[in-house]
Amino acid sequence: MDSDKLVAITGASSKIAESVATKFLEQGYKVVLGYHRNYPYITDEHLHSFDSNLYVEKLDISDPYSIDVFFKSVEKLFPFAELNLVNIAAICPDKELFIQQDDDFIEEIVKVNFIGTLWVTKRYLQTVKKFSTKGAVVNVSSQSSLGAFGLAIYSATKAALNSFTVALAKEVGTISVRVNTVSPDVIKSGSNLTLETNESLHNDKLQSIPMNRIGGPAEVAAAIFWLISNESSYISGANVKISGGR
Repeated sequence: MDSDKLVAITGASSKIAESVATKFLEQGYKVVLGYHRNYPYITDEHLHSFDSNLYVEKLDISDPYSIDVFFKSVEKLFPFAELNLVNIAAICPDKELFIQQDDDFIEEIVKVNFIGTLWVTKRYLQTVKKFSTKGAVVNVSSQSSLGAFGLAIYSATKAALNSFTVALAKEVGTISVRVNTVSPDVIKSGSNLTLETNESLHNDKLQSIPMNRIGGPAEVAAAIFWLISNESSYISGANVKISGGR
């Protein structure tokens, strides 16, 4: 078991974050979940099963002060042999033409999806250097980074995140930190949960997926765990598609 290893996860209110947290807890990691408005999906049953290794903290990644407080809580858990970070927090808006989007909302999407992730990652690296430890970062991007109709700003922030991953991996390899991205496509999480109640839309979506099914959050979690684990110890700067071949 890996109780001397710790993973911090942002965006803890999502189904994907719940699956990621559960995966790491099952492997004995200490897990710190950062949530903003909504308490994490992770249930009381999980809390009871893993209460000694699970920590839940408030975190607004658009606020540098909140980020600093979050990592001070993480630092209190030292000593740890390894500190890892999974950046999940993001705003995925409803589809809307770019020309119709409110300027303040555009700014909020950019601040949370990209700038906030930069701030979180920078503060994470400061903690890594402070304690002379090692670790890995996984940024959760999206296949929409290639450009999705009605999601111009969201797509742009995810494309920027992909470039950030590649550039940062070149900088931090010398301090024993790896940085990778996963890009899920159609996953049973967030807005895609409505597909379960809309048979026509569900069938249309399946026709575009070679594997003819929608992916689950646990499959995203498995890829993230692999990228954090020593099984991928020479992989950095990569982007793993989780798309069923789409």
